[in-house]
Amino acid sequence: MKKGILKNQEKGLSKPDSKSVTTAKSVVTDAEFVQQAILSRLSTLETKVKDLSSDNSRKERHIQSLQKQLHDVKQENKKLKNENNRLRSQVEKLSGGSTPTLNSQNSSTPPSKDTITNSQARARRTSSLREKSDRHIGGQPGHKGATLHQSEHVDKVEVANLATCPDCGANISKVEGKVAERRQVIDITLSRKWITEYISFEKECPVCGKKVRAPFPEGVNAPVCYGANLKAMVVYLVEEMNASTNKVKSFLGEVFSIHLCEATICNMVQDVKQRGLPAYKKIHDMMLDEEVVGGDETTENINGVLKWLWTWRSERLTYLAGGKGRGPKDFDSEYPDGFPKSTFVSDRLPLYYNVVAQGHQICIAHLLRNLIYLDQLDPMQDWSKRMQELLRDAIRQRKHIDWVDIDRADIVKRFEKLLDEPLDKLDIEFRRLQNSLRKWKDAVFTFLYNKKVPSDNNGSEREVRKAKIKMKVSQCFRSFKGAEAFDVLHSLMDTAKKNGQSAFNVIRAIAYPKAIADGVYLQF
Repeated sequence: MKKGILKNQEKGLSKPDSKSVTTAKSVVTDAEFVQQAILSRLSTLETKVKDLSSDNSRKERHIQSLQKQLHDVKQENKKLKNENNRLRSQVEKLSGGSTPTLNSQNSSTPPSKDTITNSQARARRTSSLREKSDRHIGGQPGHKGATLHQSEHVDKVEVANLATCPDCGANISKVEGKVAERRQVIDITLSRKWITEYISFEKECPVCGKKVRAPFPEGVNAPVCYGANLKAMVVYLVEEMNASTNKVKSFLGEVFSIHLCEATICNMVQDVKQRGLPAYKKIHDMMLDEEVVGGDETTENINGVLKWLWTWRSERLTYLAGGKGRGPKDFDSEYPDGFPKSTFVSDRLPLYYNVVAQGHQICIAHLLRNLIYLDQLDPMQDWSKRMQELLRDAIRQRKHIDWVDIDRADIVKRFEKLLDEPLDKLDIEFRRLQNSLRKWKDAVFTFLYNKKVPSDNNGSEREVRKAKIKMKVSQCFRSFKGAEAFDVLHSLMDTAKKNGQSAFNVIRAIAYPKAIADGVYLQF
């Protein structure tokens, strides 16, 4: 038996007993059980992980929903606050509260009509539509300045010469010297009045026996009359310097010993005005051929009667004319066919909308002042602020960006968006301005498409402001003839200055009878 066992062991074929077989089966069964238990546990854990992940997703969505609700609540709260402030403002208005006062900073009201209190004085002096610049006060680099330069043409030479040596006292009067330094003094001559006497001789013709006299020069038509230089000075002082006739009378008497009465001064002004009418008419006609024309109007007091002063201007022409009112008939009395060859620049006066022109440009400066008023009317809204930002951006691009790089499409898109924005909850003044801009929308950004078109109508306003300064000095024009003389002579003088000529010399040329050949004294 041992031999059989040994033989089997040698061959590796020993037969296990039944007990060992049972034990092995038990181990296998336990391992399978454990494996199944582990798998079951893993499955359970996976299920729990999935459930937890799903629960976290739900919680995250819930958190996002709560955050959105919180944001909506905040926005709604902000709107409610704004609405509350707006309602409070309206309640104050209805209960006797005041709206912003219209002045020159937030409307078209002229500065002369501003009511200034002590608290407002500083704000008015410092308030301006002009954006703050980084440039220093005074002349900028490259500015020519007003440095005095010696003239090549002098009227008199005074020699500073030494007769004796200041050190030793020797006589050096005959010693030849050389020029060491030149200095010039600029002054004026205060001459006395200059009287020229004209004598006409009478002769008897030896052939026919008739007695004849030599004619006097044109303009010498009285025993005593006044020359062109004197007339020119009088007109220049009265119309350009806005001096009263009384002050002109005093000046001529004290400086030149020429004693004129105020009636004579007025007659001189009328005489020169009459001589300048051909050139005045020429300016009127030439205005129709200008590429860009600006127009404006203002009131004028003529001896207690309220009339209107109109101005039309270009870069090289100025034309002033008086009218009874500011309606279409008054405009048409001067330019009934409008300006078909021109781009017309103006404020938003309704009659200007119907003026025939190649194009229109409304005054952006006026519009900005209107928007500033809306800011003051309702500080909580931002529509007027965004419109201001848009307009200022357009002006900035025109000034500082290459012409081809101006983003006109973006500017127009932003503008149309603001025009379409509902303003029902705001004051009626907002909707009025919005409706006005809808009407004029094609005339807001013309200056972005034509380099010669300005963004404002300040040039025309400066023209009519001269009449206001004149009336501020004298309170009013004494007569319609005086107001007409102002219109004619200022048109001539301003046109002369725009073309690089002296206003005084133009008046002198008009006053000289020989220079009346249909405006040859003006070089347009």
